[in-house]
Amino acid sequence: GLISIAATEDAVVLISLPGEDHDDYFHRKLQQLLPDSDRVSSNQVLKLAMTQIREYVAGKRTEFTVPWEVYTSPFRRTVLRKVAEIPYGTVRSYCDVAKLSGSPRAYRAVGSANATNTIPIIVPCHRVVAWNGIGGYGGGIELKRQLLAHEGLTQY
Repeated sequence: GLISIAATEDAVVLISLPGEDHDDYFHRKLQQLLPDSDRVSSNQVLKLAMTQIREYVAGKRTEFTVPWEVYTSPFRRTVLRKVAEIPYGTVRSYCDVAKLSGSPRAYRAVGSANATNTIPIIVPCHRVVAWNGIGGYGGGIELKRQLLAHEGLTQY
């Protein structure tokens, strides 16, 4: 499906997934994140992000090197940096990520941070699962299952 990406000169800041209302969600979220920025159709960071996502989808990439930035609270930024460290083909529970983030009892806050992740796939929040099952996903549970299966995790 359609994936939309926005980037500054320095970093990827927004990705919308297939199934999301691109016109509404993407443009509204971009306006929130970068209200005073000029729009250009391409830059080096955007080209790199598009290349790396295409490689990921084609099964030729297992980690991302494109720079990214999230505009959120310090705790959520810490959580998403820990999520970005989860290796391809593995999962961590919300509790695991809470511990790695230095707040072992904040597993619900980890879920909230994942739910507000503006750069899915590059920050692979699909790799965070509930202790008793798959958990939620902004792009929908079926897309989460597809991404996990793409990485060889078919038990979800």
